[in-house]
Amino acid sequence: KTVYETCGEPIDGYQKDYYPNGSIKIRGTFINGQPKDSLVTFYPNGAVKKRLIFSDKEIFSEEYDSLFNLVKVIHNRNKADFLTDYDMIEYYGNGKVKLIQSETDGFVLIKEFFPNGHLKTEQARKCRSEYFENGKLSVRYKWKRKRVKEAGGGHSFKFEVLKVAFDFMG
Repeated sequence: KTVYETCGEPIDGYQKDYYPNGSIKIRGTFINGQPKDSLVTFYPNGAVKKRLIFSDKEIFSEEYDSLFNLVKVIHNRNKADFLTDYDMIEYYGNGKVKLIQSETDGFVLIKEFFPNGHLKTEQARKCRSEYFENGKLSVRYKWKRKRVKEAGGGHSFKFEVLKVAFDFMG
């Protein structure tokens, strides 16, 4: 985990840091170098870059571009430094949804969109569909896992993937 320090020592209490131009860079309350409940980072122009809110078991994160347009929201349900049990939404600069993604119990679910709002990719537990920008289906994948008995009483898994591709006209 990241430990925030000042003068080589972990930060305790409320702390702000600044860019050389005098604008705020980061602010938060810390306990032994770890954010207590929230942490906000800023761009040199003063716009919020990232806002993190920490609860006992979860982390909520909002990320912005330098013009303060929301670009990503993440709800991390396991409070780890890496995403393993989460919900995420990414946005285009115009505010339209770019990506909706979640992961639970090792399964990643995805809905990705073109800038025009048409579906680009959709992935579920056992299939994935990809689309042309005109909305027509481009590729569909379906997969299944089979348990295979092995000599000696053990087993392994065999994965089968079926791919069907379509031209631009469907």
